[in-house]
Amino acid sequence: MDTTTPLAHPDPSARPAHPAHPAHPPGPSDPRSLGRARTAAAVTSVLVAAIGAAWFAGDTLWYFAADSDRGSTSLLALVPKRVDATLAVLLGAVGLVAALAARGRRLVGVAVVQVVAFVLLAGDAGVLLLLAYLTALLFPVALVACLLWGAARHRSARIGLGILLAVGGAAVVGSGIFDGESLRSLGDGLGTGVRRHLAPHLVVTLFVGHGLLWAAIGIRAARSVRHACEACGRPGSGRLLLRLRVPVTLLAAACGLPYFLVRLTWLTGDPFGVDGHAVDAQPGLQLMGFLLGLTGLVAAVLTIGLIRPWGRVLPGWIPVIGRREVPVLFPTLAAGLVGVLMTVAGRAMVQSHLHEAATGGESRALYLFLLPLPVWGPALLLAAAAYHLAHRGPCADCGRGDATPSPAGTRAQRPCSEHAR
Repeated sequence: MDTTTPLAHPDPSARPAHPAHPAHPPGPSDPRSLGRARTAAAVTSVLVAAIGAAWFAGDTLWYFAADSDRGSTSLLALVPKRVDATLAVLLGAVGLVAALAARGRRLVGVAVVQVVAFVLLAGDAGVLLLLAYLTALLFPVALVACLLWGAARHRSARIGLGILLAVGGAAVVGSGIFDGESLRSLGDGLGTGVRRHLAPHLVVTLFVGHGLLWAAIGIRAARSVRHACEACGRPGSGRLLLRLRVPVTLLAAACGLPYFLVRLTWLTGDPFGVDGHAVDAQPGLQLMGFLLGLTGLVAAVLTIGLIRPWGRVLPGWIPVIGRREVPVLFPTLAAGLVGVLMTVAGRAMVQSHLHEAATGGESRALYLFLLPLPVWGPALLLAAAAYHLAHRGPCADCGRGDATPSPAGTRAQRPCSEHAR
């Protein structure tokens, strides 16, 4: 008998590499189940309500006065403290109840309110600044370690290390920003900054993290409402975003270059956009400016990886994890998170510019061109989403794959039935 006929008894141990398309799409998971995201959102809702209660009691954890450092960049500074406190307590209580019991459209509605309130409105540039400074301090160490490791294995890494040493040596000799005085000044400045700004940065980080948790919950709830797979959102092709993948990625990468070029001028005697005497008086400021500019260049290079093969398989010269396939979610979440923080910081920069213009202060319009966060953030978000759509593959929950070929420059995803052969 032909073993391909329906009457044959298949071997139960033989399973396809990926699940084939189901005859009927799986139903949404039980909306009453309390997943890890909802548990975390319940916890952060309690913390948000507690912060609001502390604001009612006094100035504990209140960093948003109109005359504070955040007075021109935070929307919380535009309304009285009691209004902010009332909203924090109310939204925290609503978030707690919704995380525990809400479902369907009500859960989607609560998620939208929480995201708007805590990401777009309560968020400011503080979280991005904290991330940028940490990256600027840690990246040079990580880069040198990777190149030293790879130099013993690959000629390309030896070339990269030689270029880095040449540029770094020229910077040390020509600029003098890496001397002992600069390092001491940098350390003193960082210590002062941590004492002054770490606590408010952490409060804003809690707000933004709370909003992002609700964004994840809202996306899954919205998929459930339209009877799509909660894990991947299929059916839904994202064809338009795939067509725009290369342009939005190149736009996001280009946004980091003006900042890097401007920071390079800080190594000269005529720094662009700042008083040269002020930079000379604070040598640590010059060093940190150079490191932040280098971070902008690295961000541009990593963004290009979203449309290049090494964005899927790591180069061999990277220690330990070289030549390994990149999990699709890692670049997606990393670029998406930075895109969100840039978008929020872009809103804060626009607010700062309008505030200075209204009060007769120095215009900040130049910074919107040199550091175009209002464009950079949304472009990076779209690039991250397009990368995910191009490489996500078949869904482990519903078995659906993407039969539509990806645009030129990307590898097309085969339908799930092909993977199962």
